[in-house]
Amino acid sequence: MNDLAAKKIAVIGGGSFGTALVKIFVANQGHCNWWMHNEESAKHLMQFHHNPRYLSSVSFDPENISVFTEVTEAVKQADIVVFAIPSAFVKSVLLELAPGALDGKIVCSAIKGIIPDENMIVGEYLREVMGVSENKIVVITGPCHAEEIA
Repeated sequence: MNDLAAKKIAVIGGGSFGTALVKIFVANQGHCNWWMHNEESAKHLMQFHHNPRYLSSVSFDPENISVFTEVTEAVKQADIVVFAIPSAFVKSVLLELAPGALDGKIVCSAIKGIIPDENMIVGEYLREVMGVSENKIVVITGPCHAEEIA
């Protein structure tokens, strides 16, 4: 079995890009942890099998996703953590994590822009502030829209 196939993935973000990434990871890995800030959206997703606010035409089998509204739980159970939240909220979401919560994990940023008041790109912030090893940081970048990859 491929080493990567055995890894547990968590997507942090319930927007359109997070939704598209969860769809891709489920199709390729079979399961994905998914943190959504909005509790009502998380409940809707589990009941009706789609994100009510973003890419609502994409449906999910609830057997293939674990939905969390506590970011610490989604991260704790993952080997790979993919952040797909607006850059303006990176600091507040990361503050919810205990020190060392990202230790040993592969951390991926699918975030465009810089962190407000820090003038840092997300990868730099993860390394310098959160202590994530440089060789554990992955960045998804480039011009694309969630609708194109979903």
